[in-house]
Amino acid sequence: MRFATPVCLEGKKRAGIIVFNLVTNTPLFLQKILETQGNYILANQAGFYLHHPDEAKEWGMMEKLKRSHHNIKQDYPDVAKQILSGKEGLVRLNSG
Repeated sequence: MRFATPVCLEGKKRAGIIVFNLVTNTPLFLQKILETQGNYILANQAGFYLHHPDEAKEWGMMEKLKRSHHNIKQDYPDVAKQILSGKEGLVRLNSG
């Protein structure tokens, strides 16, 4: 994933661009930060997977990639609202 933003001086004069690359397809991406072992899911605010243990479910919002449109709302309808709320908390799934 790549983010870019212009840098301006005194609010007007363009001075350059900052580009930030976020590599999410490495096994230790969030495990070090979260101090967790096992699988994790990274999703955007609409609930589409940026990282998922099942790679076929990733990037469903990208029409040109012709990927499946899996997302949190589809896969976890009972708790999707809570997951996507942005609030900290614990979510219990029927699957465990």
